[in-house]
Amino acid sequence: MRDNRLMKTMLAAGLIVLLLCGVPANGPAEEYRELRQGMKGEDVYRFKVAMYWLGYFNTDDFSDAYTKTTAERVKLLQKNNGFKQTGVASPELQELVYSGNAVKTDTAPTPSPVPEPTPSPSPVPTMSPEEAAKAALEMQQYRELSVGMEGEDVQRLKKAMYWLGYFTTENLDDRYTEITEKRVKQLQKNNDLPETGVADPALQYLVFSGKAVKTENAPNPSSVPTPSPTPKPPFDLDAQLPPRTREGFLTADAETEEFVYINEDEGYWVYLTPSLSIVIQRFVDKKNTLTWYECDIHASPESPLTAWANGEKTPGASMMQPGPFVKKYGCAFAISDDHYGFRIKEDKSAPPGIVIRNGQIISDQTWTGRRSFPNLDVMAVFPDGTLKTYAYNAYTALEYLDMGVVSTYAFGPILIQNGALSDYMTLDEYYTYREPRMALGMIAPYHYYILCVEGRMADTRSKGVYLTWLADNMLEHGVQEALNLDGGGTAALMFLGKKINHSANSTRAVGSMTGFGVTQLTYDDQEIIK
Repeated sequence: MRDNRLMKTMLAAGLIVLLLCGVPANGPAEEYRELRQGMKGEDVYRFKVAMYWLGYFNTDDFSDAYTKTTAERVKLLQKNNGFKQTGVASPELQELVYSGNAVKTDTAPTPSPVPEPTPSPSPVPTMSPEEAAKAALEMQQYRELSVGMEGEDVQRLKKAMYWLGYFTTENLDDRYTEITEKRVKQLQKNNDLPETGVADPALQYLVFSGKAVKTENAPNPSSVPTPSPTPKPPFDLDAQLPPRTREGFLTADAETEEFVYINEDEGYWVYLTPSLSIVIQRFVDKKNTLTWYECDIHASPESPLTAWANGEKTPGASMMQPGPFVKKYGCAFAISDDHYGFRIKEDKSAPPGIVIRNGQIISDQTWTGRRSFPNLDVMAVFPDGTLKTYAYNAYTALEYLDMGVVSTYAFGPILIQNGALSDYMTLDEYYTYREPRMALGMIAPYHYYILCVEGRMADTRSKGVYLTWLADNMLEHGVQEALNLDGGGTAALMFLGKKINHSANSTRAVGSMTGFGVTQLTYDDQEIIK
């Protein structure tokens, strides 16, 4: 076992020599570097042209990229010339091609000139044995990272990639998501590496060496965080939970209809039923004075997103503190939403917006001319669990009802629309100050992602975030549609009757809340792990 590990380490060290130095192996064709899929360069282009004149391509209109097609044509070249069919153009194969002695196909052009070969791009001196040994030793501290993993090493790599221009924010979590995989593929592409999306030890060594290729968007100056050894395995939440379905619901053979797990020290709150999964995790970034909560929610037609509005004459206009509110309606999980009741009842400086709750039109008044914050952009809830964002004046309330919309939230701005940052998030001057925030997003129908960020803290534990931070975080987690809801002193994240987020100011009374599940369970009834 130890010998195998040592062999892998030495092989990785050899790869690093090639990555950082670009030095071909010694041999009869030492002026050529080994060419393989994912690489680019003038030598790739010239080799493809030479293969054309041997009949292995039917056009000489090439790019300088070594593609999957290139690898397939190289395999045929290798087969016809007695080489092992790897699809990799070794220095020996290139030497044969440029010698004029390679076997042609029947379709080779006549006459068949062969371009003059050129050496690889100017190589950098090779590593000394001592340097290679040091690189191999350093790589031992990295584990291979891929989608689904998490830990301090994941976060450190992502922050290093931010300084290289592969992320738009430094406020990154410790999860290796599908967005992370996409950015890693871009990093690999720009560094002429196979686009696997997996950050192996060699790639991490390249990133932390300071020699990785940056993007045009890299911050200036572009510092790279210092790497550190692989951290201890992160807290394993799955080990604390009962068997669940793929969506996170309790399985049919579960011994209970409701499962609750609360671990305040680790920062986890979980509520599970056979049709609902709510997982809340707290994150603390001391460096940036920030505390936030990520809520990953899988709902279903049996347990859909629910809008509660207090008051009979005008639903939502009768105000209550969040605690009594959720106890009145039995909400298992609830958040403060667009706070439209405040604009109807007290604040006449802004129209309420296009507000529908549970098929009932509450307000059809939105901005008609000059707008201020909130801009009253809309998030519409459809019967199939889909959430969709719209501009403040896109439709009237009646038009939304005709579209089948069940409820709408009017606050804004839109953070994510059609899987991309909204136009507001590209404006440098748009509300660029840190505040407590609340945002609702949809990853897919019935799969929701909610962000709650603490702020205005007397002990400076959390200063809040910019709107762009919310949007970047949402995008990082695969959110397709997201709307900024009322934050500040309104922001309330309620779990089994208790507000679990904090702020310096007292929480405002609300007339409406949004959430999931109805239960008789309370926070005080649960065994809290500390």
